Formats: sequence, structure tokens, C-alpha cells
Amino acid sequence: MNPRYLSVKLRRMVTEMKLRGTGVTCNICGRSYTSFLPSSHPPIPNSCCPNCFSFARTRLPWLYLNKNTDLLTRPIKVLHFAPEIVIYKQFKNKSAVNYTPCDYFSEGYDYPEDCVNIDITNIPFENESFDLILCAHVLEHVPDDGKAMSELYRVLKPGGAAILQVPMADAEET
Repeated sequence: MNPRYLSVKLRRMVTEMKLRGTGVTCNICGRSYTSFLPSSHPPIPNSCCPNCFSFARTRLPWLYLNKNTDLLTRPIKVLHFAPEIVIYKQFKNKSAVNYTPCDYFSEGYDYPEDCVNIDITNIPFENESFDLILCAHVLEHVPDDGKAMSELYRVLKPGGAAILQVPMADAEET
């Protein structure tokens, strides 16, 4: 086995053991810690789960979907742009979910084997195809975000849900 991989794995295990406690619980993997790890870009304290590496921006929509909707309790079709690996794994484990992970492929990135290369401004699916669309931290990178939102609306079924997240800068940063 690769020594670098072992070193990283060992550091992760030690960090996770040091942080075990009851201050915070990750709603994706279910583990509890005294605090989450800080994120590095941007620097946000108490942000990253030491076990599944989910961030608040990932845990929040998962919490919403589990607590405030019935979307995860019935058969649904999901379109997920730039899928976070922890959410990807959750949906892949749900037999009632017809899950389509997608991204606009760029060189230098690894994508899951079943991830579809899609331009969000020209989505290749029929009108009213999906019950749920997830799209976190994508629209701010799209030159014609209006066209992208129009396409998302077009493929969303009536009564469906779309969770679209974009980062907000502090007033001091703008």
C-alpha cells in the first residue's frame, strides 16, 4: 500500500479520535464531535466533518430534505450538478431514487463513473423530468446564469423541488 496514503489515513484517524465528543453531530454520517474541523478555502471555523468531510453547505440541504420534505421517502428522479461525494453516496444507496449525477467536465478533475457531462445552460433531458434538482456553488461560475436557471426550471416537474445554493460574500469583501 502507498505510504503516503497510509500517512494521510493515520492522521485522519488520530484527528477524528481527538475530536470525538458531543458538541456537534454530522447529519450525513451520524458521527458526533466536540467540533468540526475548519475549512481552508475560505477559512471557516467548525465547518468540516472529520469523518465524511461534509461541509455545512452540504449538510444543510440534506437536513432540509430529511426533515422538511417527503422527497426521500418515495420514488423520485434526482438531477445533481457538481455532486458532493457524501451526497452522491447517500443517493446511490437509496433504491427508490433514480439518481443522475452530472457536471460540466473540466481537465484535472476525477468524476464518478456514472457522472454525466452536462452544460447547465443546455440540459439534454425532456421537460418536467425531475422531482428534485440539487445545484450547490455552480451558478456563480456560469456566464449566463439566467439561461441555466431557465433550463433547471424546464426540467423540474411541477411540484418538484430545486435546491440552488450560491455563496454570499460579506459586505466587507465586495
